Amino acid sequence: THNWVHHDAQYKTVHHDAVYKHHDAVTKEGYYCHCGIFFEEGPQFDEKYEKHMKAVDCTGWGTLTEIEVKPAYDEKVKNAWDEKVLVKAAYDSCSCGATR
Repeated sequence: THNWVHHDAQYKTVHHDAVYKHHDAVTKEGYYCHCGIFFEEGPQFDEKYEKHMKAVDCTGWGTLTEIEVKPAYDEKVKNAWDEKVLVKAAYDSCSCGATR
């Protein structure tokens, strides 16, 4: 006769960190007028700036400047989670050395 002893399966928990996707800042180039108005660099820059100079009687603009339109950010694409991983399957053993 056998005296069987049951041994439960053994598990360990493996943690997985959240996954993020990085998005760079969005910028645009242009000039600040001496009065503080920003003019974006592009095909209509000269026309817009000329109209502004006539309307405001401004004294000129500074150097080419890059401004941030939208800051960089990290977007979470997957939440952190824990996984139960089998380390050793359940089994039965006997004092005589037999297993099942």
